[in-house]
Amino acid sequence: MIAFDDSSDWPAQWASIDSFISDWLSVDFSRDAASTEIDQLCGDHTLPPSAREWIAFALASQHVTNFTFRDCLVVESVPGHDAVSLLIQGEADYYWAIQSRHAAEPNPPVEAYILDYESDETCFESAGMWAPTVTAFALDYFLSYLESAGGGFAVRQSSEHFDKDLLVADFGSPLTF
Repeated sequence: MIAFDDSSDWPAQWASIDSFISDWLSVDFSRDAASTEIDQLCGDHTLPPSAREWIAFALASQHVTNFTFRDCLVVESVPGHDAVSLLIQGEADYYWAIQSRHAAEPNPPVEAYILDYESDETCFESAGMWAPTVTAFALDYFLSYLESAGGGFAVRQSSEHFDKDLLVADFGSPLTF
């Protein structure tokens, strides 16, 4: 089992994600982190290796049937913060980004920034860490928007439509990503 909260073996984590997508959806899923398209998206920003893999993942996953890439792949400075975005929510009110202080890490944590609706100016507030690593962020994002014959993977624990104790008895404890 690969721990996605551990940043040390990020190449194996990406290989595991690719394998999961290929097996679960019966597709040939491959990424190219050396793509010139990634260089164009990054512009003057230098991203850690796993963040480049994220962009390659995002570009490749847009062509996967049964997966909805619903947000905007944009690499830019987060307004008012020392961070570089990996993704902007489709409504442009939420950034997922890497703080500059973590830019030298190969698989850094991903922070969230939310639009301050109370401000008269466009500014974003830190919403804290979204994922402990870029690979954990990518897997979470993919599983959140996956639609397949095998079903989705995200279930709110507070749902009144199921009995958690019965599910645990039948299937074992749930996994949290």
